[in-house]
Amino acid sequence: MACTLIGAIGDVERFSNYLEFKKYLGVAAENKTSGISVSKSRQTYEGVRDTRRILFLMVLVLISPNTKSNLFKHYYDRLVNGRGMSKRKAIGHVCGKIAQVMYSCLKNNRMYDPVLHAKHLGVPWDEKCIDIRMPKNIDELESEAAEFSEEIV
Repeated sequence: MACTLIGAIGDVERFSNYLEFKKYLGVAAENKTSGISVSKSRQTYEGVRDTRRILFLMVLVLISPNTKSNLFKHYYDRLVNGRGMSKRKAIGHVCGKIAQVMYSCLKNNRMYDPVLHAKHLGVPWDEKCIDIRMPKNIDELESEAAEFSEEIV
């Protein structure tokens, strides 16, 4: 999944805002019009098809019952149960949310911080809810990834 996203996105600096990024990934909303009336909005057909599929699979993994509690699952539940949105449409919204978070992390050159994300969403979230197992020495992991990428090229 990561290789597909990295290959499709390339340099994030070519996108001026996250809306362009979402449209490129194929998870943006667009208005469906007929003549002069706007009937409803739908997910765009534009963008890289593979990235849309990858984001869809990511959402399915994040919202599955076997996955521990996370902010994206909470957001999905809020859309489906709180707003009465259809499940398929809510998955599209969560895909857009993931794209937005991805853009923010790439543009600011920062790792994903679930506590900060929860703060922006207005969701009470504490450290015991987060179960992210990161290696203690990330430098070793980054150097191994760099060596691996040099072997591929």
